[in-house]
Amino acid sequence: ADLDAVAALDDVAVVVPKARLASVEVAARAGLSLIALVEDGAGVRDAYEIAAHPAVVALAIGSADLTASLGLVPTGNGTELLFVRSQLVIASAAAGIRPPIDGPCLDVHDPIALERETRLARGLGLRGKLCIHPGQVAGVHLAFAPSEEEVEQARRVVAAWEDILTGGSAVG
Repeated sequence: ADLDAVAALDDVAVVVPKARLASVEVAARAGLSLIALVEDGAGVRDAYEIAAHPAVVALAIGSADLTASLGLVPTGNGTELLFVRSQLVIASAAAGIRPPIDGPCLDVHDPIALERETRLARGLGLRGKLCIHPGQVAGVHLAFAPSEEEVEQARRVVAAWEDILTGGSAVG
């Protein structure tokens, strides 16, 4: 009934918790776009199959439940989930969907931890981060924003393309 109510809305995606292929298939019956929340070892193992489902638009990491279910000890630097993050990036790319979304920073009062986690996620190829407090949104946006060097490189690429379109050469 909840899925039917949400299906009436425009431009929404539903997060499927503890995603497995079977739960994704059930949720997909509502005709909605899905974000599959990977929260245990079976979800990590099946990440590609989940990502390849036609209704899935993104994978996300449920880091708190995942860490607990695997018996991992948080290190403070994110290395305990390095494999999972990389696995979901590869599964997403192989399935042709958007890059995955990182789990939330659980310390809502530590902007330095938020920035560190978000930059690590970005460096590993994730392109979003779940937030559990409104105060985290600005920090996540800032960490995922392109650097001045990236913006300048993009401008050079666009200029070279425009030069090619007008009969020039992209060499140089």
